[in-house]
Amino acid sequence: MISCKYYTGLLIVLGFLLARESIPRTPHQPTPDVEHTIWDGNNISTIHGNHGDMASYHLTGNSGLEWPKGEETRAVFQTGLWVLAGRINGIEEIRSAAAEYTCEYSPGLPSSTDTTEHIYRIHKEEIDAFLNNDWNTFSNMTLMLPEVFINGWDAFTELVDTELPTDDFMNWPVEKGAPWVDVNNDSIYDPQDGDHPEIVGDMFHWYVMNDHDPNSHTPLWRTDPLGVTVRVSMFGFNDYPVLENTVFIKWEIENSGTNQLDSLFIGWWSDPDLGSHLDDQSGVDTLRNIMYCYNYYEEDYRYGLNPPAVGHVLFQPPIISSVGDTAYHSGVEIIDHKHIQVFSHIVIISADNDLDDPENAQEVFDYFNGLTLSGNEIIDPSTGNTTKYIYAGNPVTGEGWVDDWRGDKRQIMSFGPLSMAPGEKQEIVGGMVMSRGSSRLLSVAQLWGETDWLQYIWDNQFSIMEPVADVVQISNPHNTESIGPFQMLFQIDANEGWTLSNDPVNLYYSIDSVFHSIPLTIINQPYPNTYAAWIPEQTAVIGTMEMKYFLEMSADNGFEMTWPMGAPYNYKLFTFGPDTTSPVIGDLTELSDIHYMIPMLQ
Repeated sequence: MISCKYYTGLLIVLGFLLARESIPRTPHQPTPDVEHTIWDGNNISTIHGNHGDMASYHLTGNSGLEWPKGEETRAVFQTGLWVLAGRINGIEEIRSAAAEYTCEYSPGLPSSTDTTEHIYRIHKEEIDAFLNNDWNTFSNMTLMLPEVFINGWDAFTELVDTELPTDDFMNWPVEKGAPWVDVNNDSIYDPQDGDHPEIVGDMFHWYVMNDHDPNSHTPLWRTDPLGVTVRVSMFGFNDYPVLENTVFIKWEIENSGTNQLDSLFIGWWSDPDLGSHLDDQSGVDTLRNIMYCYNYYEEDYRYGLNPPAVGHVLFQPPIISSVGDTAYHSGVEIIDHKHIQVFSHIVIISADNDLDDPENAQEVFDYFNGLTLSGNEIIDPSTGNTTKYIYAGNPVTGEGWVDDWRGDKRQIMSFGPLSMAPGEKQEIVGGMVMSRGSSRLLSVAQLWGETDWLQYIWDNQFSIMEPVADVVQISNPHNTESIGPFQMLFQIDANEGWTLSNDPVNLYYSIDSVFHSIPLTIINQPYPNTYAAWIPEQTAVIGTMEMKYFLEMSADNGFEMTWPMGAPYNYKLFTFGPDTTSPVIGDLTELSDIHYMIPMLQ
């Protein structure tokens, strides 16, 4: 199977060869009932469709996820949900439901004959207007809400004066499983009675899809339908640190067929193209349930210096039975169950005999089980042991198996094995996270730290939105020719809902492999809540050096925070040390006998 991505690239090249001016392009829809729209509720703008892709090239031919929004820098070409079972009713048979470059899902419920299936969109502004006004007032209001426009190669949103209530508000598909608030408990959705969509975040998209149509499986791996229905929510928040660079996706996966599904795996497949697609590197963190992509060079063709990292993370993985444990579905306790960790991580490399794009369902099933295309075990070259995780090392420190090859790659992260009887469901929640640190590798460390914070936010169901404190460095002795001592000043303000503990805020610094700790002293000068640290003279330094440093503080409830997030792997830097290089005047062969006037400042 040759992916559509490469056909698209070929057509683009041919288009430029045949005509010097760009050719207008209409939206590409795989089937007439498939709809794509743009989620851009914060710094992320991502095109997605109601057949399983969360970042999609289908609308424009370009990478689906743009970050930062509006700057024409893109991070993910295509990504989607994969579900695979290896046993059907106790018999070995592989069936799939996948969203790749092509998708095996169809919009709507399995029995739906509604040809208007689409992605329902609700904004917090509309919910707030509804809750804060009576019906007559609300139904005569207008709001500036985003509308999708397509112009040649580009798709974008513009704010348009929109009459309330919107069609999606009035026709919210509660009968298909969309979340809603039934104010009078009559099981009838009627906004004039106070009923309204139940949303999370500032922008909320919802749709339902299924894989029951045999025809939808023909283009990919030609399996029989798996028999699942998936209800998808996409949401996010603006104006909060870290959250403003994250989009969440919730999948409610239901066995809507009549078959017992075993050896079941749920996977997340992605083709990240972080700026230029020719210099990507891959990794996985098995403790954080995150696969990520970062840059091979310190400067990317698209992103410039200090390119970001992009992560695909599951904050709420699938659950299995486990007596005595407790799992959670959107904050609701599930007794005698536990969440599972990532089972395998595969990096797909074109033209690699063992790790190329899968051609059939058996090869996908082997990938989900942490094997190569031919079903062989994977050997970690750093240890010589077998592993199910490609590139699970630490790229920041260089420890373990780390990607050392640049190029265009795909990634798959699988969770399983699971069992699902007819009618059973799994609710999983993931996120696409963009992070940018002080270097390409520190972007990875930043991503880890921000993922930890996002996990805390999800575990507390968004009751806490901001970290312990905002930190602003007031004085920063960068590029000094001194060897110290150095003074650093920080303004540290606790955020709402947090109180800094009485334990000192500590600054950690290192010019070698060891971090030394210094407690900060509050001086309240030149601003309130100003803290000072004095780093002693570095007498052993004889040339230019780089100092790494970070802060560590705690809240009164014991929750600890570092600045920047992800320390000690992530840190700030400043350069210091005496300049031992003599000045040189170069490229001069002779001076004419003229007195030069050199301006001087008094």
